[in-house]
Amino acid sequence: MNDSAPVALTVNTTAVLKPAIETMSSSSSASLRLLDLVLPALLLLLSLVLRVLYTDTRPKSLGAHLYRARTAHARYLPSPAGHRFSYPVLFLGLDLDQLEHPERPLDQGRWFRYDSKRWSCMAIRPKVYLEPPSVGGSALEQGQSAVDDHTPIKTKLLRHIQQRGIPVDLVDKTYTVTMPAFMGMQDINPLSIHYVYSLLNSEGKPRRERQLNVVVLEVSNTFGEKHLYIRQCGVDEDERVASGFDHQWTFPRAFHVSPFNDRTGHYRVSLSDPLARPNPSTPSSSSCLPSHAHLNLKIVFLTPSFEKKFFADLSGPGEPLSPSSILSALLKWPLTLFLTTPRILYQAMLLHYRHRLDVFPRPEPFVQSSIEEAGNVRLVNPVQQGALPANLQWQEEKAFEARCRGKVVAFLERRVAGMTASGERKVRIVIRPGNTSRPTTTIPYNSELPALGDKIDIDTVVINYVSNQFWTDLYTSPSIHLALELGSKIEQRWSTNNDDLFLEVVKPLSNHLANPSRTTKYIRSLRIRQMNWSRSFSSTYRHTPPDSTLGVHPLDDDAPSISDLQSLLGHFLVVRLGYWLFVVFGARFVRGTEPWEEWARWERKFGDVDDGGGKRCEVEDMAVGGVGSVLRT
Repeated sequence: MNDSAPVALTVNTTAVLKPAIETMSSSSSASLRLLDLVLPALLLLLSLVLRVLYTDTRPKSLGAHLYRARTAHARYLPSPAGHRFSYPVLFLGLDLDQLEHPERPLDQGRWFRYDSKRWSCMAIRPKVYLEPPSVGGSALEQGQSAVDDHTPIKTKLLRHIQQRGIPVDLVDKTYTVTMPAFMGMQDINPLSIHYVYSLLNSEGKPRRERQLNVVVLEVSNTFGEKHLYIRQCGVDEDERVASGFDHQWTFPRAFHVSPFNDRTGHYRVSLSDPLARPNPSTPSSSSCLPSHAHLNLKIVFLTPSFEKKFFADLSGPGEPLSPSSILSALLKWPLTLFLTTPRILYQAMLLHYRHRLDVFPRPEPFVQSSIEEAGNVRLVNPVQQGALPANLQWQEEKAFEARCRGKVVAFLERRVAGMTASGERKVRIVIRPGNTSRPTTTIPYNSELPALGDKIDIDTVVINYVSNQFWTDLYTSPSIHLALELGSKIEQRWSTNNDDLFLEVVKPLSNHLANPSRTTKYIRSLRIRQMNWSRSFSSTYRHTPPDSTLGVHPLDDDAPSISDLQSLLGHFLVVRLGYWLFVVFGARFVRGTEPWEEWARWERKFGDVDDGGGKRCEVEDMAVGGVGSVLRT
């Protein structure tokens, strides 16, 4: 009996283990099949990394640098909204002569290309720098060459420097520090810095070494607009320069960047020459860049009374641009070039909801003439006194704005032709955009007409506008008279040299719409309803516009179509959607600047009920001591 026990035990153990062994074998087969798929790809990727990092035989470029930099920001005013953050960034430093050379010596195959349709990891596209491609604007009218998608960055840069009265024949080298496009996508580039060097002094005599002569700050905002600040070394520099920097300027602000600040105040910019050679191995006059560079920039935002409100800096070392330097930087910070806009939006959310800073709506770009013609009328979002207009890129025209422009121009052409044919009056209309990349519209268009400055027997209406909303004001307002009051007197988007003549010209062509169609009635009703909805936000909403201002709308002379009705309805719905989104998310504009309250501001100015002497509702900043930001308590 004892002899048979082991046999029974052996049999039972085998029976128990057999299913487990089969299960493990099946699982192992499945795992091996998955590993067979993943392992080769991992090994190929690893071999690529090792090959690029350790067997890169390409000569390292001495015409470009890759900066592994870090930016830090800190807000000090208003003091309850104190806030700070920092994060890593990648920048390229590029010798524009080599970058834009026909042989493309700085291209790195699939790793980096300039102005190419072929895919590359990083890329520089000239069309996104400085001014956008021309569309028949004033540059062409003044005899300047057109700008297209492939116009070299240096060509555009030298044009702007020359326009500031700085001789470009002194320029020897231009070095641009910027964030590249990544994986075929171009994120916002908040700041590009163009360093301009010279081997000649102001008298045209050669120097021993190349020296930094001009610095151009190309600033972009999240609204697709750009502005230039051009500073010349040794000209209007501060007497005292911050420690660790070579140059420093303080100058007035003129550009809208942050929605939590108005445009008043000053910038104090401190920087150093990134190509300076403390221990030069090659002469500074060499055509090659130093093997290593260092980026060092600090911007202090000062209030109108020169209190320190905001601080930002950008610093980091630069190494020669090569496939290995690109790959190693991306392995360390793989997503940083994708994160510029998300980071901006995240910090904006913190400032708005956590720190209770209200939002300034985007103002129209600053144009000198708009201030001069406004007289003593105060702007809602003014620029600092002494600021210079230097707008490079404006918002693109929207589809509805283009539609309204077509209607306005077509009507004015018929109206002017009719006035001339009937002998009523000889009139010429000149419509000038603040955006110099857009063309001036002249009606009638006739190259044989005398210039504006000549003495001629013809009345001229000159309209200057800084916003494409000029066209929508004329079409969406219940009447042209009301459009003039709203767009010109209240919102200051446009102005005329003769309001009476303007109103005389923009009259209905005929009275054939005495019995308007149903579509025309709907359009008129929509305009009045939208106006009254906007007016309802005013505490003085008891005034009804006189019937004389609500007559036949001249742009309805052509029987409106269903598509006209749909586009107008869509435009008004977008305005109301913006209001409801702000309500739902609890967001806040600075009081008195809400975009949907345009007619409420008109009501305070032109309504029957006196509101503070009938003056325009100003933005009050008393809660924060006039620092250009509004803290909601």
